[in-house]
Amino acid sequence: MGAVPYKVDVYSFGMLLIDMVGMNRDLKGKNVHSNQYFPYWIYDCLEQGKNIEIEESNEMKYDDGNDSRGDIVKKMTIVALWCILMSPDDRPSMNKVLKMLEDDIERLQIPSQ
Repeated sequence: MGAVPYKVDVYSFGMLLIDMVGMNRDLKGKNVHSNQYFPYWIYDCLEQGKNIEIEESNEMKYDDGNDSRGDIVKKMTIVALWCILMSPDDRPSMNKVLKMLEDDIERLQIPSQ
């Protein structure tokens, strides 16, 4: 057994964000079967300008007033992509993750694959 990788908490938080917006559930519901690595599918959607359509569950409530539901989903998705980068050194700190979630969506950049 090796040591726990650096920033594993950031990776786990990114996967939690993906689960919160329901992307895994959404793909299963649409019977999307692919050999493509899941984050690459997200990159493809974002790069092609496609909205990631997520069905709203009862527990998902957005009452921000400033951001539309689509903007919140996109923000959470972009932050999740930063958190699940393959190299732990490329992942942001949890402080940076929180700042990204609080920041405007226009300031967020999609990380490179």
